[in-house]
Amino acid sequence: MGKDHMRYMLIIIDRRVWQKDCARLSKKDLDRVVERISLLAENPLAEGIGVKRLQHYDAADYRLKIGDYRVLFNRNDKAHEIHLLRVLNRSKLY
Repeated sequence: MGKDHMRYMLIIIDRRVWQKDCARLSKKDLDRVVERISLLAENPLAEGIGVKRLQHYDAADYRLKIGDYRVLFNRNDKAHEIHLLRVLNRSKLY
């Protein structure tokens, strides 16, 4: 496995906010979010997983699209970390 495919560590920046966001999700949606975040940690540079770099958005550098939900995160490639910020319905995000 090459250096570019090293697994990233997932770090929740504000656990209280993250838990509040997740509590709003149905079990089915929460399971999908957890599954997709796991894929993100395996290879955040993979194409086709729904990651988009955000422009003109101060709260986060990236978003992960999961159905009607968006996971906002920042990525530190040097430390191989993904900083999870929020998981929100897209209607509340944009």
